[in-house]
Amino acid sequence: MLGLHDSRRDDDPDVQRLLCAVAEARALTAFILAAWQVARALTVHLVEAVLAEWARQPTAWPPGPVCDTAKRR
Repeated sequence: MLGLHDSRRDDDPDVQRLLCAVAEARALTAFILAAWQVARALTVHLVEAVLAEWARQPTAWPPGPVCDTAKRR
């Protein structure tokens, strides 16, 4: 099962830029906006990782109504 650690991309330059923006924020508004961007990037990476994992799993097709055998594509 995919864990949160598996979806993190700390070595990604874009993520590093976002984390630096959080660390360098000097106002509450700037901090919140920077943290929001980090959360958005983390969410994108997490969704991509989960969808890739789902794509690797075989599809269990239900049996057909007429011949009662599983469909395959």
